[in-house]
Amino acid sequence: MPNNNLKTFETTVNIDVPTIIEEEHLAKVLQKVCQVITELLQKENSIEVDFDRLGPDVYIFNLSIITNDQMRELNNQYRQKDKSTDVLSFPIHENLREEQQIISAPGAPCLLGDIFICYDIAVKQANENGIDVETELVELFIHGVLHLFGYDHEISKTEADIMYQLEEKIFNVFKEKL
Repeated sequence: MPNNNLKTFETTVNIDVPTIIEEEHLAKVLQKVCQVITELLQKENSIEVDFDRLGPDVYIFNLSIITNDQMRELNNQYRQKDKSTDVLSFPIHENLREEQQIISAPGAPCLLGDIFICYDIAVKQANENGIDVETELVELFIHGVLHLFGYDHEISKTEADIMYQLEEKIFNVFKEKL
């Protein structure tokens, strides 16, 4: 059942490393991803989060593009894995797919959490996959957003399939809009 009230998603972008992509440009690109998420939620509710029940009309994601050393430190501190990774998400809410309470007053924006992407790994993966760095950053951003919503590919194969199918759907709609 589609949501009737318009919900919007926004992102802040902070780039802490020298990149070939300007922060302002990346913010505009990722805002288009946020628009796709809004559209998918309005049309078919394939995101499995009842944002109407949760209250706010505006949801915010913070994104930081960081170095390999910074990512390794975060991964070690919060996941006890002494290595870098491509993307980490730190949700404010445990699992929005299961959230039962209103998380913020209607009309007030709600921070959903922070996403960190390792620029060095994004560049490496982009090269390995034969795509540009911007495309890889978009894919990692979508992955991080879905973690903030409560999707987790590490829980089970079924959950991984659900998450990866939704990632692909969001990315494909995004590509169509370019």
